[in-house]
Amino acid sequence: MLVFTPIYNFGIYMPITGSRIPFSHAFFGAYRHALTVGFIMMMIVGVSSKVVPTLSGVDVRRANSLWPTFVLLNLGNLTRVSFQIATDFSPTAYSIMGVSGFIEVVGLTLWGYELFANIRVGKRLERESIVVNFQYLDITPSTKVGEVLNHYPESLEIFIRRGFPLLRNPVLRKTVARTITIEQACRREGVDLSGLLDELQQLTKGAGEPARLVSIARKHQAQEV
Repeated sequence: MLVFTPIYNFGIYMPITGSRIPFSHAFFGAYRHALTVGFIMMMIVGVSSKVVPTLSGVDVRRANSLWPTFVLLNLGNLTRVSFQIATDFSPTAYSIMGVSGFIEVVGLTLWGYELFANIRVGKRLERESIVVNFQYLDITPSTKVGEVLNHYPESLEIFIRRGFPLLRNPVLRKTVARTITIEQACRREGVDLSGLLDELQQLTKGAGEPARLVSIARKHQAQEV
């Protein structure tokens, strides 16, 4: 639209309206709206739809789709841009242009609701991670890293030694680790999957497993008290 501005001003706006000034405020305003809502706002919505679930420990593939937000923002943006340009030729276009704001606000409301929903799910997952799972955890390539760390806190040293030093960060352990499987993590970092699985499985089969569970249970009861 910015490149098309001179063509619109000299070839359309001035001949039709009879203006002596080659500048349309309506067209330039429509361009700015297309930039801020059609590009910048869509970038914010798109990035947040990936970042917020990930930082909340929610699998992005299981998060609700933001298609309604995408459709409403684009529909509102198209309505605003089209009818704002049309105000150069007919004042009745203002009434239709005003509807675009309502459409966009509805889309952004749905987006905000989804963000808060993912944050709430993340907090619930964090609370549930405190609850001790007394059943034996069968560690496979599809097991989530966070599940292993939650069930066997001592496995953290194994992950770090095997090539995952970033897991020292407690934020990553509470967020990304909940959504990524052992296989995905090894493939991403170039770590030997079979060697890591062997060591983790040896940990789960340790002779001190019953005593470990009792110890964790006592700590959990102490936290509740």
